[in-house]
Amino acid sequence: AREAAGSDVDPGVTPDAKAIPLAIEKHLLEGSDLKEAFRRAVSSFEGSHAIAMTSNLEPGRAYLALRGSGQSLFVGIGDSQYIFASEVYGLIEGTPVFIKLDGERPRLEGCPESQGQVFVLSNDKGAGLAGIEAFSYDGFPLKISGSDLKNAEITTRDIDRGLHRHYFVKEISDS
Repeated sequence: AREAAGSDVDPGVTPDAKAIPLAIEKHLLEGSDLKEAFRRAVSSFEGSHAIAMTSNLEPGRAYLALRGSGQSLFVGIGDSQYIFASEVYGLIEGTPVFIKLDGERPRLEGCPESQGQVFVLSNDKGAGLAGIEAFSYDGFPLKISGSDLKNAEITTRDIDRGLHRHYFVKEISDS
């Protein structure tokens, strides 16, 4: 693919981080728009995964995908922003209100192709739930409503940030 065509990929980038954009690019080159290219790529991956993507093709949008039980993805819903993180701790500084993606339960019982969720977060479709588009890995639209919203039972006082100003910075420094 790209590497074969002569594009340089930093050798420090892990194989997964190299394969994901190439899989998305393959579907873009076949004529899919970015949303469908992302959905097709992530639905072709095996095993449990959590993937987040932004692209200069669609500034102001973030794409999230979750399948299986090995990871978590949370979308925090603030007054004028979305925050996504792999733990509720990553949201608390911005908002206590969140939705947890469900990567385990298939949309259709006995249909593994429908397992997993994709969320597209858009900053130009209104605040709150209005800017979230959700669908299963098989492309079926999912209805997100107020009953899906949860309130975190922790506060910023419950978070050990060490010497770091934000929990996210602590997590990056720790890894």
